[in-house]
Amino acid sequence: MSEDYKKAFEVLQKIQNEGDNLTKSKIKNKLGRRLLGSYGCKQNINEARKLIEEASNLGHTHARVWFNKYRLINDFGANI
Repeated sequence: MSEDYKKAFEVLQKIQNEGDNLTKSKIKNKLGRRLLGSYGCKQNINEARKLIEEASNLGHTHARVWFNKYRLINDFGANI
């Protein structure tokens, strides 16, 4: 695992609830996608699903599309 990815993941975790809804939605979507792909962290599909759903609810368009497309699939699109 790259130290850069790990550091980026840690920073995103710390700031995920800061800023306006647009900023929060972008960060939560990034965190969720990193959790799906194990970028800087251990894969955690349940936490990824939660974060991407939160991003969707905050108005993030790509998160909404992803959530609607993969919400009923066990791996939530992790093997795409």
